[in-house]
Amino acid sequence: MYAQARERVIELVSSADPAALESTVPATPDWTGRQLLAHLVGVSADVLAQRFDMAGTDGWSARQVSERADTSVADLVDEWRAAAPAFDAALAGQPLEGMIGALATDIVQHEFDMRGLLGAPVTEQAAAAMEPALNFMVGFLDRRVKKAGLAALHVKAGSEEWTLGPGESAVAATLTTTPLELFRVIAGRRSAAQVTALDWDGDPTPYLPVLSAFGTLAQSDVHEHLA
Repeated sequence: MYAQARERVIELVSSADPAALESTVPATPDWTGRQLLAHLVGVSADVLAQRFDMAGTDGWSARQVSERADTSVADLVDEWRAAAPAFDAALAGQPLEGMIGALATDIVQHEFDMRGLLGAPVTEQAAAAMEPALNFMVGFLDRRVKKAGLAALHVKAGSEEWTLGPGESAVAATLTTTPLELFRVIAGRRSAAQVTALDWDGDPTPYLPVLSAFGTLAQSDVHEHLA
């Protein structure tokens, strides 16, 4: 899953207009496309070097980007490909849970970030990778709903449905959306206004603080060119 997403991202950035990769990514407004790529390359390097201090924090990602501030897209791709055999061997055969699930989900989300920047439609392969990543993220959303002591939340996304939160609680709200939109909401790629405007049966307000895996939704509306 990770290796295939890596190749899709490499294909995207290798064929992109270099100027576009110096533009701000709508879903990650602190980064350009090249900086987003630098983060992905840095994750591989840090995993292989066992550099997990501050892992998953903004500081961890910022260091990865800073270390590659002057690195071209071509050189970033070369570094990523050079690390690939050892990185893939380290992940091979591992279940999609814990750190492995986080890494796989992270790269698929960032693939969608890059597609949103470049206006590259979601391919059949990317959509297939989204399904297990979405289920992984929904599992953690279920934990957050329970930890916050909220009533049950029912979510419908395409043909999939989940009831999240305490099993003994009556459902207080139902969200109906597409798998793609749910994937982006849980990753914090949508604003509170955008989430509230989705198809809700019930009050979405109590769930807004827990929907994003990163603790907060986007500060402003995110407009991506995804299809």
